[in-house]
Amino acid sequence: MARVSSGRKRPGSWNRASLVIHSEKLTPQEIGKALGASPTDAAIKGERIGPRTPKPRQTSFWAIYSDLADDVRIEDQVAQLLEFVDEHADALVRLIESDGAHVRIQASIGDESGQYPMTFDARMLQALAKVPLSFWLTAWMQSSPGEEEPGG
Repeated sequence: MARVSSGRKRPGSWNRASLVIHSEKLTPQEIGKALGASPTDAAIKGERIGPRTPKPRQTSFWAIYSDLADDVRIEDQVAQLLEFVDEHADALVRLIESDGAHVRIQASIGDESGQYPMTFDARMLQALAKVPLSFWLTAWMQSSPGEEEPGG
C-alpha cells in the first residue's frame, strides 16, 4: 500500500495511533522475530504493570506507534500503520490464527472544539479489513493529552 499520509494538521487537536499485539503464549521477542520488526514499546506477561498498578500483566504486548507528530490528522497516522500491516499481513495472520495473538490498531483523538470530523475512505477501510484485527477509537474532549477535566 502506498503511503497515503498527507501530514495535514489540525490546529488545536492531538492524535495518537499505534498497532498493538497481545499474546498469552508469545514473548515480545518472539512477536518481533515473527514480524521481522522492532517494537516502539513492549512488555512481558507476568511483569508488574507499573508502579501505580502492582498487578501482573495477563499477556505480553508488542506495539509500534505512528511517528507522525501529535497534531497530524488521525487518518494519516492510521494510514501509516496500515502500511506496516500491509507489509506484514501474512505474519500478522499467522500470529492471530496459529498463536492466538490479538492485534488491534488503537487510535486516540482530542480536540479543543469537542468535535472531530474524520474520514476513513474505502481504501483505508479495505486495508483495515485485510487482517482480522480490531480497531479501537477513543475520543477525548479536552485540549491536550493527560489534561484532566475540571473537577476530575
